[in-house]
Amino acid sequence: MEDTKINLKEQTKLLEIEYDIEIFVNYEDNELFLFNFKKGKNRTFKLPKNVSLEWIIKKINLFLDSSYTNLNSVFEKVNLNGCTYPTSYGIGYNCLFSNNEKFNNDVKLIEEKLNSLNIKFKTQFSDHRHCLRFLISQSEENLNIIKNI
Repeated sequence: MEDTKINLKEQTKLLEIEYDIEIFVNYEDNELFLFNFKKGKNRTFKLPKNVSLEWIIKKINLFLDSSYTNLNSVFEKVNLNGCTYPTSYGIGYNCLFSNNEKFNNDVKLIEEKLNSLNIKFKTQFSDHRHCLRFLISQSEENLNIIKNI
């Protein structure tokens, strides 16, 4: 298994260059992280028991071909504070290195801003609590509000 990990690590470095993305395979938590910093896009996949290069390439193509909408330009206008980034579900807040006071202040500011714009959302932590997700409602009313910001 260790040889497979080393071989996959070398191959993922080549894929990073080919696809112009960052790839991180976390074997401890059985997760594949894909990052496209140019487009402000990231995605996490659960690893199967026998991860293969073909499986990773399939996930990269799924990631790159997704119907992701980058909301950066919309949310830049509303001046969200903290470590936020646009996602396919709405907004992510990277809370991994935030202390409680910073976390609570940033979350309060983000919630106040979304509420002031009448944007419907709910929050949810990622599996390991590294990220607080602001899940933006996909209702027609909500999407019209977002389009008009």
